[in-house]
Amino acid sequence: MSEWEQRFIVDPARAAEVIELYTQAGFEVRAESVVPDDLREECESCLLVRAGLLRVIYTRRRNQ
Repeated sequence: MSEWEQRFIVDPARAAEVIELYTQAGFEVRAESVVPDDLREECESCLLVRAGLLRVIYTRRRNQ
């Protein structure tokens, strides 16, 4: 099975839309809360990140 690939960070209100688009394009999709340690140092202090208000979108190709 293919590895999960981090795509981008998104507002939770947009996460459902993005998940639907990637699913229609043939991907498995997961959305997880952003962990400050996973970000560049200059992003770690962002209040949206600290409050858990963003999601990381991961995708991988479905097995055929």
